[in-house]
Amino acid sequence: MVTSYLNPFIDLYSKATSSPDYSVTYRGIFNELLNKCINIFEVKGLPETVNSRYFLTSLILTGDCALWKCKGEWVAVKGTRGAEPDGYYLPTEYVIANPVFGSGNIKVNSDEIEVFFWSSTDELMYTASSGMYPLIDRTARVLTDIHISIICALKNSRVTNIFTATTNSEKEALNRLITDMKLGKDSYVALQQLTSKMQVNPVITNTDLYRLIQEFVELEQFTLAQFYHSIAVNSNYNLKRAQINNEEIMTNSYILVVNLFDTEQQLKQKAEQFNFKSGLNISIDYSEAWKKLQEMEEQPVGEENDKQKGGEEDEQEEKDDSENDVQ
Repeated sequence: MVTSYLNPFIDLYSKATSSPDYSVTYRGIFNELLNKCINIFEVKGLPETVNSRYFLTSLILTGDCALWKCKGEWVAVKGTRGAEPDGYYLPTEYVIANPVFGSGNIKVNSDEIEVFFWSSTDELMYTASSGMYPLIDRTARVLTDIHISIICALKNSRVTNIFTATTNSEKEALNRLITDMKLGKDSYVALQQLTSKMQVNPVITNTDLYRLIQEFVELEQFTLAQFYHSIAVNSNYNLKRAQINNEEIMTNSYILVVNLFDTEQQLKQKAEQFNFKSGLNISIDYSEAWKKLQEMEEQPVGEENDKQKGGEEDEQEEKDDSENDVQ
């Protein structure tokens, strides 16, 4: 049995509701969003004793993680900010309690440790160190509700009508009628007494179902777009429902980069301090996949269309030249 002190993230899922269906869906969506966040940055030059995935996951989910020189080797450990803060309300000690690597209250300015923080607010003692967990959790909850709502709507669409009866005998007769309809019988003879007392109540129509699912899908796209914007990835979801110009695209791209500017500066500054203490040469930067995505987003739509149009014109000129040579 895995206990919470062996896995500091196992209790994060307990905040979801106790419904099994909700919990399974929530965990799947949560992990999917978490994987997208892990792929934003990449760390190069870490010693082989440091698990880079654990290091990034700890930063993203909890807001802090330390590189600690334990028994002569650097390892990534998760701890808590401790002791009295300094004059800028920054932590002076990092409390570690690891069953394998050991325990201790380590001074943050010592040469045997470097504490990394996801953002400036995660480093301050009077704020909760949380990383990107609130964003991932909030988005996962909304997407889970949307997913379950769509499934419920589809299931409820099977019940198009509700039949009502006044007596048990009428109820049984109606059940036989419904059973025969399910079996595909093309005719059914019912007593006039039954049909006169039977009431049919429409529940949902195809038009209502289509409109309901469309609203859920749009809400899902909007929620994902907000999440992607928070991690500086542009989304093609357009609330204007109209064509947007190049100026709007470029402005949106610049705004997106600001969302991760503080995190980038924090990680790079801590990496420099760690290199000075350890004599190593680690680097933290955006991943290659993220950089390529940004380059694609920064290219204006007009330029892309002009290049495509120019390529088509060049192909047409080459075709005309070849035909003239044949003649």
